[in-house]
Amino acid sequence: MRDVKCPRCRTRLRLESTFISPVECPRCKERFRPSLDLEETVRIPARRRSRGPGRRTVPLSPDEPDGSAGSDGSA
Repeated sequence: MRDVKCPRCRTRLRLESTFISPVECPRCKERFRPSLDLEETVRIPARRRSRGPGRRTVPLSPDEPDGSAGSDGSA
């Protein structure tokens, strides 16, 4: 049991274990990895929409009859 501070909003969080695992602040949703020193925490850069079934920006396959294949003007 130990206390860490959120690097963004300085909210004091009470952690159950001393294991250094990523923590999310319940107040500002900042994700960070607390170090053993209270003032030396490492912020984890936010990944854009990391939840969900992966990337859905897969282009249509070329055999789809939607008329968009080869319509960009290149030979």
